[in-house]
Amino acid sequence: SLLVFACSPREVKESSSFDNFFERLIGEWKQEKDNTIEKWEKDGALFKATVYRPFGKESLVSERIRLIERNGEIFYEATVRGQNNEQPVPFKLIESGKDKVVFENKAHDFPQTITYQFTSSDTIVATIEGRLNGKTEKFRFNYSRLKENK
Repeated sequence: SLLVFACSPREVKESSSFDNFFERLIGEWKQEKDNTIEKWEKDGALFKATVYRPFGKESLVSERIRLIERNGEIFYEATVRGQNNEQPVPFKLIESGKDKVVFENKAHDFPQTITYQFTSSDTIVATIEGRLNGKTEKFRFNYSRLKENK
């Protein structure tokens, strides 16, 4: 039998340390190892991000992220190009502080945990971790804030 839950997710409301964390994340962040950009913005009360690689005037979007509230809980929904039939995968917020947030989905193949941590006002480390092919794996992505051209 197929069980389908239909619910319209509410936008994440203003909420203390969580909201402050993502307010600080607004802007463009460049990954140290390659040319990948993670751009966070706020649309009304909704925080969302686009992950892409610029190629001249074009860009290749690899992931879209949005933060939603469902039944009083906050979720990081990631839609990754070429994965999960292009459907969003939800990760529930399990830890929230001034400089760090942690999201988890134990049922997802990989990753099961996503962490964002500020290491300074202009640098963050994003970590994905979990079990992959029977082994515990952890990948770190170092980002630096891109300064706006004035």
